[in-house]
Amino acid sequence: MIASVLMGACVSSEGGAPEVKPGERIALNWKVGWADTAEAPCGEFVDASIPGSVQLDIAKAKNYPDYKFGTNADKFRWMEDMFYTYKTVFDLPSAKAGSRFVLNGKGIDYDYKILVNKKQVYAHEGIFKGFQVDITDFLVPGKNTIEIKINPVPKAYPEKKFGFHSYRTNANRVAKPPVSYGWDWCPRLIPLGIWQDLDLEVRHPSSLTYSALTYALSDDLKNASLCVNVEGFNLKGCKYRWSLTDESGALAASGSGALEGDSSKIPAGDFANPKLWWTHDHGGQYLYTWRFELLDAEGKILQASTQKVGFRRIRLVMNETAWRKKFPHLTLVNQCAETPMQIELNGRNIFARGSNWVNPEVFFSSITDGRYEELIKLAREAHFNIFRVWGGAIVNKESFFDLCDRYGILVWQEFPLACNNYPDDSHYVNVLK
Repeated sequence: MIASVLMGACVSSEGGAPEVKPGERIALNWKVGWADTAEAPCGEFVDASIPGSVQLDIAKAKNYPDYKFGTNADKFRWMEDMFYTYKTVFDLPSAKAGSRFVLNGKGIDYDYKILVNKKQVYAHEGIFKGFQVDITDFLVPGKNTIEIKINPVPKAYPEKKFGFHSYRTNANRVAKPPVSYGWDWCPRLIPLGIWQDLDLEVRHPSSLTYSALTYALSDDLKNASLCVNVEGFNLKGCKYRWSLTDESGALAASGSGALEGDSSKIPAGDFANPKLWWTHDHGGQYLYTWRFELLDAEGKILQASTQKVGFRRIRLVMNETAWRKKFPHLTLVNQCAETPMQIELNGRNIFARGSNWVNPEVFFSSITDGRYEELIKLAREAHFNIFRVWGGAIVNKESFFDLCDRYGILVWQEFPLACNNYPDDSHYVNVLK
């Protein structure tokens, strides 16, 4: 999910650096510091990695021992109670008149606010929601400062009141992976920091924040009703065009038109006889490429995005005999459990074979595309066709889902909650939402 906080007026920037063009990104060098309270100044700053975690940055600067061995993780415990500040200073580059400077973040952990030249431009509680914040009107010629201030995570009660096996209950005030608070295979290490990509991008005054192609398959799976979904700012009066190409690069469908506002759901017609996506044990993983282009009034491309699209229909259905059973009913007969429900893929009941997907790394920022692919390939070689993304872990990065598409594995995604009595007060429910 992407949040956009975008200003209206267009301004030009000035400076001695080479002119940056829309679509280019400005390199930022970050440092992170810490203090005992939100009001206290940071006594020390160290180099920060983006994506990263404050614990790993401090451990690297201070030569901490590897947290994976013995009781070394205990040396990191003090860090969960600190207040952190990420800070970068940069020269405002020259840009064309009307250009906008947008700060893009895919995820910051956990409760934070963003300040540009000491003025707050955005605040959020939660690890999984991204943002696209137009900071143009807060910038000045010459030196500029961006700070991201992160609070320690709230705790339900003092830590001394519980032992190792109840660590996880200390996570019942946050919409944050409980595994970080201590689990059977994981030490208590509560990550904080900029755990996904963050960059500063130069954009045209009219810009996309989100675009996607969605569809509904007919009952006979012979036709897909397409819909183009677009969000952005200053889109009224802009034109667009889109294309859907098959795996050979041949054009399968296309469309064009004009946008009437900053948020649109545009019926895009029917696509006949799409090639279907299957799990690897039932067929091919056919993926089309969808491209969306935002155009100005003269037809010049302002911005473009692409995504892979697999056509499939997935349903959870009752087994034929399940209606005669009282739910739940898992009687062992000849060592086989009779289950009441089954997954139907493209009209075919399939046997779901898989396991829990838990965190492959203690620090979520350390999970790379390569690490995802390594494990997903092993799962396919073990004949898995589904992952249950366990509720104690994270909602994975986008590349996880892309790789599951490519390798033919379904994903059962749970809420990132587990084994706790979570509150139903309005604040918590809104954070979870």
